[in-house]
Amino acid sequence: MKWFGGFFCGIHSANCGTGGEDTLNTVRVDKINVDEEQELAQAFRVMSIPTLVVIKNGKVEKKAV
Repeated sequence: MKWFGGFFCGIHSANCGTGGEDTLNTVRVDKINVDEEQELAQAFRVMSIPTLVVIKNGKVEKKAV
């Protein structure tokens, strides 16, 4: 799972940490700063932030904004 966010996420900034990785049980969550990883954000077609991308078996299963 990839969580795309930015340096500043408006009123949610306290909950919008960027960079790093968290693990929730058996789910890996990569936090990606779109300002620092523009090419990766483009590859996943991130049009607005925050965006959550669920990847299963190497393929995008779901995307949520």
